[in-house]
Amino acid sequence: MNLLSQLIPKNFLVANIVDMLTEDPEHGVQKIYEMSKNFIKDPEISAILNGIKQYYDQNKSVQMYVKNMAYNTNKNCLNHCIQNIGVNAMWDGLALRQKNRVAYNVDIPHVIAINPSMTCGVGCRECPASMMVEPLMSVSEIHKVVTDGKALGIHCVIINGGDPFLYKELMSVYEAHKDIQFFVITPGVNFKQSICEKLVSLGNVIPFIVVEGDKSIVDGTSKIGLYAEIQKGMNFLKSNGILYGVVTPIRNETIDYVLSDSFVISMIRGGSRINSYMTSTESSRLSFEKEQLMEQQVHKIRTSKPYLTFHLKSLSPFIDRCVTGPYQMSFTLGDMSQVFELPQVTARNIKGKTLIDVLKEQKKN
Repeated sequence: MNLLSQLIPKNFLVANIVDMLTEDPEHGVQKIYEMSKNFIKDPEISAILNGIKQYYDQNKSVQMYVKNMAYNTNKNCLNHCIQNIGVNAMWDGLALRQKNRVAYNVDIPHVIAINPSMTCGVGCRECPASMMVEPLMSVSEIHKVVTDGKALGIHCVIINGGDPFLYKELMSVYEAHKDIQFFVITPGVNFKQSICEKLVSLGNVIPFIVVEGDKSIVDGTSKIGLYAEIQKGMNFLKSNGILYGVVTPIRNETIDYVLSDSFVISMIRGGSRINSYMTSTESSRLSFEKEQLMEQQVHKIRTSKPYLTFHLKSLSPFIDRCVTGPYQMSFTLGDMSQVFELPQVTARNIKGKTLIDVLKEQKKN
């Protein structure tokens, strides 16, 4: 990778990749591959790229996914996604995380979660958030956590809680840290054109809307009329070309539907590019049979449809629409299966401590 860094500035490389994809979605990947052969001479790097290209050529769902992204995603959003995840988090961040793992004798995660506030305007029936008394995390505290995370090599941050889009000062955090990709979990009911225009301008925020199922499931478990509000929010994001995903809490009684083609295709048509299926290790446990079914179906969806899917476990006692962390993420690609720990920072556990302190404490637990 050092050779490539010397040959061409990474931000220039990313900008050219995005241009090739958006200007010619049908042949963009082939053009990028041909371009890479002109300046990548290192055999190890070439072998990696050849493997990626072969995987792309052999998987129609991956081809459809990339083309869909290129056709329908705002260029600034796509540019930040590739730059922050592909370059900052994976390319540069890997070595820095490994270095700090040794220096501090603690695992440095790929991603951290921050819960700044449980404020939410939805008002679901039997809302679990009403039982969670969490102090507000100040913007200055959030800035410090994000800055400290960058120094450790962390360039991906989940923002959760009630509805982070009600905490309007968070926009200043996203603005100040353009080299961070923020994944914001939200009920999805507060999107409007002015917010979408701001997200397009920022480019580094990927909203994740909580969707438990179809209208009967959402309105039946949360609040009458909520599904229509969610659909309106999704339409705003899609029409503005904003890259966004869906978080789907899974329960025994809803698992068959939310893993069905009917649900998945409706989310894809609604503009979602990613689906995180969420379960809890503390409550609403799935039966063993349902757990096995979920793992099989999540893998099947990812390999057969133009949709990135994965399984996220919440270590919080509440699941439903309050999908707070910390988390564990399971991901399988081919024969490789990994589980990633995603620690969570709150105003309570960061008080008087450093991010390293929080990481060490959560590892003990």
